[in-house]
Amino acid sequence: MFVVPQEPGDAEMLAERIAPRLQHANSAVVLTAVKVIVYLMNYMSRDEDIHSMCKKLSPPLGKSLGSLLLECSRNMTTGTVDEFRGM
Repeated sequence: MFVVPQEPGDAEMLAERIAPRLQHANSAVVLTAVKVIVYLMNYMSRDEDIHSMCKKLSPPLGKSLGSLLLECSRNMTTGTVDEFRGM
């Protein structure tokens, strides 16, 4: 990361400004926002702020995991699971 917050308040402010990206339609934007917020949580001092950020991260991560599981189950039912065996 290129930004290192100098004070805990800076990390909290940046995370709050990034949080709306968790609602984005593009999954790459959502996962990048999650990554940055988790990074910024290392610099937060108040447990309340960390807890509220964890609550905000839960729905997008659940949605991403659900999409991944759905895609895997589709591949298994259509017989394209052979693509994953080489991994």
